[in-house]
Amino acid sequence: PLPALVAAACAALVDARVPLGDLVAAATVARVGAALMVDPTAKEAAQASATAQLALQPSTGGVTAWELRGVWSDEQAEAARQAAHTAAAHLDEELRTQLREAIAAAHARQQDQQ
Repeated sequence: PLPALVAAACAALVDARVPLGDLVAAATVARVGAALMVDPTAKEAAQASATAQLALQPSTGGVTAWELRGVWSDEQAEAARQAAHTAAAHLDEELRTQLREAIAAAHARQQDQQ
């Protein structure tokens, strides 16, 4: 799934101390009937008539990827984009929190070793 791959790639780049302009977060939305499902399970995704994936740079609002599969009306696509944007922004907040905690823990271990 794209969101997990993007989160892992960002975490690896931060861990390797690669300078980044921003992190990237992603989300998947599946349409099953009229319902939109954010972060669908494999079973839900298999039942979906359409899926959407969004990757963005939350600090700048820049979209790095937007992919629609299946048939979407303009209104459905916009609803999926909004749902994916909200989910990706939430994931970004969580990723940043986890990265800050990991960096603080690593810094504390270094201080203890000195």
